[in-house]
Formats: sequence, structure tokens, C-alpha cells
Amino acid sequence: MTLYAHWTLNPMSDWVAVYSESDIPEDAQVLSRKYSYTETMYTKSTSTVLEGWTEYKNEWVKSNQGSFNYASFPNGFDTGNSYYKNWNRSPYSKYETETTKREVENVFGGYIYWHWMYDCGNSNAYYRDISNVRGYGAQNGYGYWYFGAFSSTADAASEGNSWNNGCGLNVYYVSGRTSYADTQGSWYWFRFNYNICYFTDYYKLFYYTKTAELESTTGVTAGTTDDGNVITDISNVVEWVQYRVK
Repeated sequence: MTLYAHWTLNPMSDWVAVYSESDIPEDAQVLSRKYSYTETMYTKSTSTVLEGWTEYKNEWVKSNQGSFNYASFPNGFDTGNSYYKNWNRSPYSKYETETTKREVENVFGGYIYWHWMYDCGNSNAYYRDISNVRGYGAQNGYGYWYFGAFSSTADAASEGNSWNNGCGLNVYYVSGRTSYADTQGSWYWFRFNYNICYFTDYYKLFYYTKTAELESTTGVTAGTTDDGNVITDISNVVEWVQYRVK
């Protein structure tokens, strides 16, 4: 007579979420483990589109700002003068595109006082005759070779159009410039306005995110990491097991 041993292997459970020890029977043999979790990633870029990412906000970021003086110079002004070389330009215009913009404010800055001169021949060099052109004057064949210019916010008093050799421009008596170096040969000047262009440049920064529900066979810890380019947030970590009751 032959005897046979007979035993029954209990089936393996489905995947069971483990939130506490009571979720697994006391006499169970754990056969498999896995972990599910939510991975949410954040990044930012100047690109309007990042494949696989979803934009959730954007903002303008200041990239540059400054100001400069500019003027429209009259005929006769010495084009070799530093004011002409540096300020003979147009102001910026404001603009805005999808990714960049420039804000502009143009305001009155002050005056440029200027003149051409020749020495009148008397001992008082502050009374040189002045003109708005370089060349030869009507008096004694003297040449208008001396040029003077300075900028100021001071609104000097107008003296009509005397002292200007009949060129038809009003002249201004600048009383605050008392030394010969300040007057550059004469107390009397022509003038015109200069302006200041204030500008601020911006670029648009786009913020992106993407979320995935993932699984891992190794342990996963909830928390946030930042590698300088991408912020990664791990959350909703759940341990799952399959077991067999002995």
C-alpha cells in the first residue's frame, strides 16, 4: 500500500497598500514589494515651449536699464565737439514682443549753450563777437575759429539777438560762468534743448511643470530636491506588498 502526502499552497494575495502593520496578516509571508508615488517637476526657461512640460505662469524680468542724453543739433554746431559726437543720436522707442520688451521715457534734460567767436581786438576777452558759423566775419576780416559749448540746466536770460553778428538767433547771457575758462571767450551764447532717454529692458521668463504617477521596486522618500535647474517634489508615497498566508 502506497501513501501519498498532500498539501495545499495558499494563493498569493493581490497588491495591498500598506498604511499600517495591521494591513498585513501576522503570519503572512511577503513575496513582493513596490512603491507608488507622485513626481511633480518644476523648471523655468526663456523658451516659449518646452516639449513635455506645461506652462503655469510667466513674468517679465529686468535685464538692463540706463539712460543717455540726446539732442537735435542746429546747423553750424562744431561736429567735432564731444557733445555732437556723443549726443547726436535718436532716442529709443518702446516695443514689446512675446519674449522681450523695452520701456522708454523721454524727458527734457536742459540746454546746450554754444557759439563760434572771434576776438574783438580789445583787452576784454569776455566780449568776443559771436556767430553761428565757422568762417570769416564782417568785421576786420577776423575768422570765427574759436568754438565753445557747455550743457546746463540753468535757464539763462535772453538778450535778444545783439552780439551775434546778425545771424538772427537769440543769445543768452550766462551770468554764473565767471572765469575765462567758464565763458570760453564770451558771456553770450546761443542755445538749444537736450533731452534724456531713460530705458529699461526686460525678457519674459516662463515657468513649467509636469506630473507623473510612477512606481519603484526600491524605497522612495517624500521630499523636494533642487539641482539648480529643476525642482523635483516627491509626494503621495505608498508601499504595496503581495503576500501569502502560511
